[in-house]
Amino acid sequence: MKVNNFFILICFGILICSFGCDKDEEQTNYYIGPGLEEDFEFIELKSSKDSIRAGVESAAITAIAKGVELTYQWSASGGILFGSGTEVGFYTSVCTQGAFTINCRVTDKRGYSDQKSIVIVSHP
Repeated sequence: MKVNNFFILICFGILICSFGCDKDEEQTNYYIGPGLEEDFEFIELKSSKDSIRAGVESAAITAIAKGVELTYQWSASGGILFGSGTEVGFYTSVCTQGAFTINCRVTDKRGYSDQKSIVIVSHP
């Protein structure tokens, strides 16, 4: 009888262990730290002025973006861009008047990029 009770106790213990132990689940490690999982977004391109007086005034143009190791490429359909990075200045000579498109392309370290444009009018 003792052997029979012992056998039942062993079987019951094995049964409990088999239901109580979880199978190894696939574990995904997520690390969200500064700059590792940060999404790229070109939020806004804004100018300090919508129009400038040719040869007299300039406008500050700012690119607002988030991401890791961003680079900025600027171009304009006319006039003069000066500066680099997140903010440049735009100026036209006295003889250069009209509407000018300023473009900015922002690229992050993974190669994601976006471009925005604004128009500034140069008048006498």
